[in-house]
Amino acid sequence: MRILSPSLILALMIGCGQGLTPFNEIPDTDIIDEPDADTDADSDSDSDSDSDADSDSDADSDADADSDSDADSDSDSDADSDADTEPCSDSDGDGVCNEEDLCPGKNDNADTDGDNIPNDCDDCPNDALNDHDGDSICDGVDECPGDATNTCNDVEDDRHTIYVYMVADDYSYESEWEFVDSEDRLIDGDYFWYDYEVVDLGWYFPVGLGACMNIYDTYGDGGVQGEITDDTTGEVLVSWSGEDYGYYGSFCFDVN
Repeated sequence: MRILSPSLILALMIGCGQGLTPFNEIPDTDIIDEPDADTDADSDSDSDSDSDADSDSDADSDADADSDSDADSDSDSDADSDADTEPCSDSDGDGVCNEEDLCPGKNDNADTDGDNIPNDCDDCPNDALNDHDGDSICDGVDECPGDATNTCNDVEDDRHTIYVYMVADDYSYESEWEFVDSEDRLIDGDYFWYDYEVVDLGWYFPVGLGACMNIYDTYGDGGVQGEITDDTTGEVLVSWSGEDYGYYGSFCFDVN
């Protein structure tokens, strides 16, 4: 067996190791790529910018749409309001439109006798019965009522004294009344102003004329009782109790 000398062994070791790379010079062979910080930052910045731009654009679009919608709504509302509040034509300035004016050119609100005929168009502005016999003399001052010839020849005084007596119940605020003649002319009317109020009134009525006492109750349970008499003849012309009607009652009579 041949024994190698130490020097030969050393020479062989050096010769075999010439193609090796020292450990501390091995290059970095990591196959995982680290993200490029600049590239990612640019990408994030572009994305955020696009998102902000889209958001601003959407906001502007919504604002414009809302503005246009509000403008259109306000415009329509103003137009409707103008149409609703457009004043009617009132030539005589009495607060009543021309198409509803009962007395054109005059004041419809002045009606002393309450017969729904304005004073300036009423031949008898102080007499609700007006001129019943047609002799051009108002009934209230007619010396021959019921006599169209106004001669009073063989004609007795045809006026009868008619009394109306009524009593409200304990819910008087629910009730009101109106007294109209057979030609639908208003003679009188009013509310009941306090509980158990008594209405006691009288009128001169020409023979042949009738009338109705109309009573209204907002609750529909009646409550007002009354009686109408002809003081000239002593006859009870009509009477009723508070249970004879609900929302509305009409109690009529004729003077004979």
